[in-house]
Amino acid sequence: RSSSAAGVRTWGLIDLFESWLWKISYLSPAKPNSYTDELQARGIDTYSIRPNRRDELQRVLRAVKPTVCVFDRFFAEEAFSFVVRETCPEALRVLDTQDLHFLRAGRQEQAARSSEPDACISEVMGHLPSAESAALLRELAAVHRSDVCMACSPVEAALLSERYGVDRRKVLLSSFLCDPPDTGGNPGFASRQHFVTIGNFRHP
Repeated sequence: RSSSAAGVRTWGLIDLFESWLWKISYLSPAKPNSYTDELQARGIDTYSIRPNRRDELQRVLRAVKPTVCVFDRFFAEEAFSFVVRETCPEALRVLDTQDLHFLRAGRQEQAARSSEPDACISEVMGHLPSAESAALLRELAAVHRSDVCMACSPVEAALLSERYGVDRRKVLLSSFLCDPPDTGGNPGFASRQHFVTIGNFRHP
């Protein structure tokens, strides 16, 4: 559940949909694993769908008959939305960006170009990709194809609508989908010492 921020967010969406008493089906190109077992234990139907197998995906969609289809990140929208649109034209297609990947990638490239990381924070945070950026164009195309786009932060929501012309009515601000931890028992800063960081070094 907590292997990544995106994973926590996806579980949060599932919790939300269950609270609305929605029937949930989970389709993934990944091989079945422990997460599949956990989903099934919660009564969620799971399907392993192979990429580039239109007929297989169509069979599942016709059986499930979704009224709402959520794509986690634009990669999934690129790979599967055209089949959903063709097979279930009445289904609402929702893109959960899980952050704007073109912005993350651009900031990472900006940081890598600097020999003084501490001095480049303002440049990194202010970075916007060029209009020719393939990552920007791909992700914006996915946003425009979708009926609703879920943005993680007010800054990203404003960026989509104000800079890139996405209709405000289709941009849904959806920041956190998990309960905050109980920090009441933590010691105050004055009584703390040392430092630890947790991560995979993929995002500076």
